[in-house]
Amino acid sequence: MINSFVSVRSKPWSFGVRVEEAMTAQDAVELADANFNVIQTEVYDPRGIVVPDYKLNVREDTFQPLGIVKGRYTVVQNREAVDSLNYMIGEGLQFETAGVANESRVFFVTAKMPERVIVGDAYTPYIVLVNTHDGSGAVKIFIVPNRMICNNQLNFMNKHAERKWSMIHKSSVSDKLAQARQSLGLMDTYLTNLEEQADQWANEEFYEPQVQKALDYVLKVHDAKTDRQKRTNEMMREEIIQCMFAPDLHDFLDTKWGFLQAVADYADHREPIRNTKSWHEKRMLDVFGGHPLIDRAVEAVWRAA
Repeated sequence: MINSFVSVRSKPWSFGVRVEEAMTAQDAVELADANFNVIQTEVYDPRGIVVPDYKLNVREDTFQPLGIVKGRYTVVQNREAVDSLNYMIGEGLQFETAGVANESRVFFVTAKMPERVIVGDAYTPYIVLVNTHDGSGAVKIFIVPNRMICNNQLNFMNKHAERKWSMIHKSSVSDKLAQARQSLGLMDTYLTNLEEQADQWANEEFYEPQVQKALDYVLKVHDAKTDRQKRTNEMMREEIIQCMFAPDLHDFLDTKWGFLQAVADYADHREPIRNTKSWHEKRMLDVFGGHPLIDRAVEAVWRAA
């Protein structure tokens, strides 16, 4: 469902634009073919009468209908959304990917932050922004730490700092952006807490009985009603356990950190059980927003404390 795409140095698909150096905010919007205006028109019923309190979002240059929204909905143009990142974080962000999906209804962009280290592993945090024009959601901004060794996404929940923020498409957008800047000012707090929590988990033992109990919670074993669901759970359990013995996790075997990394490895890289047409898009959104299996694994580790 990706319509246009730009990426620095490599292309994950057979289409899109490849550039050699990190982009500015406006370069990312232009090269991703996302620099279009979204306007609003009236919505009419079958009798030709205006439907009150609703508007139709339309792409101005192609007249592509994007979605019907409530009257209070305020359009945030793609270039404005990206500019907001510079406003929140400061000028000089290195934008690495950008794209348009779902027939111009979704725009996304990623910006690279300085590399950091977590329990001896190098990782690179990214800021991801997703803007929608179909009324399906707010402007969302995520922190996505990317583990370098095997590209696991370390987007774990944290008890003390948020890793994502959203802005509703309503009035007082400037006020919302000010709030966002204050919230994202805590980004370093989140990453520091993540590193401290990881160091603690890397030194806490987590043996086979605890792993089995945690997997019961992660896989919702007790919710399985049919033989097929039970077989699926058993297959997933075996594959996650295999991930625990991966060479890059050898130093963390029988620890809480090793268990979480195994779940992240499985969630990020496994083939889907149901190979639907939209699974690539869903995988991408899970990477941005947090995979439910990883979130439940973190909850299971906290429960085991």
